[in-house]
Amino acid sequence: LALLCHAMQAGAEESFLTRLINSASVLDPVLALTEQLRSIPDEATTSFADADIRRIAWRTGRFDRFLRALVCRSAWMADDGAPPAHFVASIQQRSEALGVHTQAPVPIIMGRHLLMLGERPGRHLRPMLDRLFAMQLEGEFDGEEGGIELARRLVGGLLNPLA
Repeated sequence: LALLCHAMQAGAEESFLTRLINSASVLDPVLALTEQLRSIPDEATTSFADADIRRIAWRTGRFDRFLRALVCRSAWMADDGAPPAHFVASIQQRSEALGVHTQAPVPIIMGRHLLMLGERPGRHLRPMLDRLFAMQLEGEFDGEEGGIELARRLVGGLLNPLA
């Protein structure tokens, strides 16, 4: 469905899909995948950085569906067919190694970590948690220890929570 909808004019896919399915559990992932397919240039089937793979998996809920849709789109739109098998295999291996092939990345650092560092509960934690998750997606840390160290710097005012 995302492959079909990505060729439609932006905004038209939602009304088309709601006439077909009208189920948020199907509609939301298809719309996210459609948007992501539109944002990747046709010639972008050469490489993806780890941060790109994590962000795509976060936006679409899992990377494997995006990869299949990208391969289909390439075969559909390109004269020379789908991306080479070695490219697809390497991207799949990378997304599996990152733990996002069949699931979205989950935040490593949670509110409880910030509370442990002396922050008080409240809405002011959300920008810090969002910033830490963005840093996680970018690959600035990949475990709890590194995340807590960055959280400590964020709580201490050494990092901008909105950067």
